[in-house]
Amino acid sequence: MLDNHSPLGLQTRLGKLTQWGGVIGVCCLLLACGAKTARPTIEATSRSGVVIDSIEVRSFSGNYGAKLAELVKNNIAKEGYIKVVERGGQSILTGTVTVGRIDQKSHYDSYQTEDKEGRKVTKYTYYHRKQLTTQATYSLKKRGKVIVGNNFTDHYDRKWSSSENAAAAIAQATSDDQIIVSSLNNLAWQIAAAVSPHKKTLSFSLPCTRTLIDWALCWNRPPSLKQGTEYYEHGRYDEADKYWQQAIQETTDDHYKAMAYYNLGVLKVHDKQYANAFEFFKKADELDPANKLYIQALTKAENAGWHKLKLDKTGVKKLSHNSPRHTRSYATYRLTVNATPRDSTIKIMNIGPKYRPGIMLKPGQYEIQVSRPNYDTKTQWVEITDDDLSVNIKLKRKR
Repeated sequence: MLDNHSPLGLQTRLGKLTQWGGVIGVCCLLLACGAKTARPTIEATSRSGVVIDSIEVRSFSGNYGAKLAELVKNNIAKEGYIKVVERGGQSILTGTVTVGRIDQKSHYDSYQTEDKEGRKVTKYTYYHRKQLTTQATYSLKKRGKVIVGNNFTDHYDRKWSSSENAAAAIAQATSDDQIIVSSLNNLAWQIAAAVSPHKKTLSFSLPCTRTLIDWALCWNRPPSLKQGTEYYEHGRYDEADKYWQQAIQETTDDHYKAMAYYNLGVLKVHDKQYANAFEFFKKADELDPANKLYIQALTKAENAGWHKLKLDKTGVKKLSHNSPRHTRSYATYRLTVNATPRDSTIKIMNIGPKYRPGIMLKPGQYEIQVSRPNYDTKTQWVEITDDDLSVNIKLKRKR
């Protein structure tokens, strides 16, 4: 056995430390060398695809019609794309709202337990439940013609519990007025999202800076690729451009050529040269097909309409004559809800198709409801933007 204090023993220990240090160094390099990410904010179309400049929102018919109209106005105004006017708008939005009766039910469950002396005793859990269904239909008119319309439904369903008595469970419940306002807010958001465009932030990261995926490929990449990344991370974009162009000329490996083209695409995104960015992403995808990073970048660029952009002589971006003002997204992404307990029932409340793990959905917001007997039901809104989405939802056991 080697003595740790002997020269040979010390050398062995130092050798092991050096090996581990090298591994840790690789991990740190691959995980921490890239904090900079190009994140452009673009204009996305409204869900209906219509384009209008100004809007007059009239009171909806129904008991809460004036309140819903005010909430819709506020939501459209927040987006800042369409001017909300009292009269004389380019378009007129009207509709109806129906607020159902709040259904209230109280009940209790009994269960057997033991007291301190080991005697069986019966205890009770008291529940109070409130349910409400609210519906709204809207139509958007332009020059007297209905150009788009739809209907939305909001379901409210919540239960409160107490181990004391029924009155204690009822006392915890949300007031009827708060429930109605919450439902109206949800409907107003859906109507505004259908009518008004919104801002959307895209994200483009360099490879070899976020995860250990393909670490061998990243570790062995040509020096010019590494040097370009280092300059990019320090904001030296001209030097980064030079080294990545150099990598394209020097390497014969299509994987590294693709990486260089993709990096140049990210650089052009940073410089707001979106037409050039699209071309570089396209070239990367051609050289390294089925690479998820390049596919995602190309999809984001197409959804943003960058493939329709042209550059004039001064380098200023402008739309080609035959391209629409806003580009509609047709891409779909996977939604997976990881519920605890695992046998919970999962529903997507604002669409028709039933939920299944990995369901393909278009970008947008979705209302997820997770329920299970003896657990509190949980409702949560999630948003799919430009990538697959996985959501963790944990239910609380009823008391």
